Amino acid sequence: TLAVFAIGLSGSALAADNATPFVKTDQQSGQTIFIEGDSSASTNFAAMQSARIPDPLGAAGDFIVRRGTAFGVTNPQNEFAAGRILSDVTGATQVGFDQIYKGVPVFGGNVLVHVREDGIVKAANGRAVQVYDVDTAPGISEDEASARAIKIWNEKENSSLPSVLSVRLFVLNRGFLDNQSRADSSLAWEVRLSQKYPPLSQYYFIDAHS
Repeated sequence: TLAVFAIGLSGSALAADNATPFVKTDQQSGQTIFIEGDSSASTNFAAMQSARIPDPLGAAGDFIVRRGTAFGVTNPQNEFAAGRILSDVTGATQVGFDQIYKGVPVFGGNVLVHVREDGIVKAANGRAVQVYDVDTAPGISEDEASARAIKIWNEKENSSLPSVLSVRLFVLNRGFLDNQSRADSSLAWEVRLSQKYPPLSQYYFIDAHS
């Protein structure tokens, strides 16, 4: 279950953050994949951030609210959910944000915010996936999706009956799978099947509406 991360930012903080960050885009899809952090922001804003008690999650959340639209979403506060938090030996923290659409995870939409030990955001990398109008109420159950995936497995693999390792509901833009910008979003069950011998694991996306 994803917990939506929501944080407010004062008008003065927004006004102080007037620097234009360096942004890198993917040459093939044109989507943003990297944004520089507050270590290169205006002097006043960087000083204000340094004066805070280091709070990696709060700093990352602030950054997503302020800069998240650069990844292509319209409302980052509602379209990203805080996920994994990792720390390294230098004291830096990486905070992951998963893209969501009406509460459903978006396949491939992930941003990782890198926060220094002093609480200043160094950079963020990842991408958001374009999502077009999608009905997020599945029309088939996860059990039915698993059964359909097993049927496809049996038709293609000609091997022993697989085990179902996981079934997850996603909003899927098929263009993400081939790194293309496409107006093609749908609701899908991701079913992971596997067998022990010979070792084999496959993922199947099953249309969740039909």
